[in-house]
Amino acid sequence: MPVLQELNTQQIDQAIELAVEKNVPVILTARAGETWTTIRSRMLAVRGSHLLLECPTHDSASVPHEFVPAERLGIGFKLKHYKHIFPATFVGQDNMATEDGTSVPVLLPMSSSVKEPLV
Repeated sequence: MPVLQELNTQQIDQAIELAVEKNVPVILTARAGETWTTIRSRMLAVRGSHLLLECPTHDSASVPHEFVPAERLGIGFKLKHYKHIFPATFVGQDNMATEDGTSVPVLLPMSSSVKEPLV
């Protein structure tokens, strides 16, 4: 059975900073009515206490999840040999400028563990 380990603030910041640098895939878990849904995304940046996640794309066979402000989300990502999971609250959507000058839509979940800008 895997051993669970709580990370201190410095370890959390380091893990999130490395995940942002590598644009790691993220799995969001959200409740849709009486069922749970999983949504694939990617970690793009940190802005204050907000993670900036790539807006998920949906295939024609699935029903897109409609995010609602104050919705509770589970966020999980793998980094090196570890899986990191934590709760977050969905705040809204925004646009993020990319290096090539374009703007991409992003999700803004807020994590209680992220306190200051990392990047």
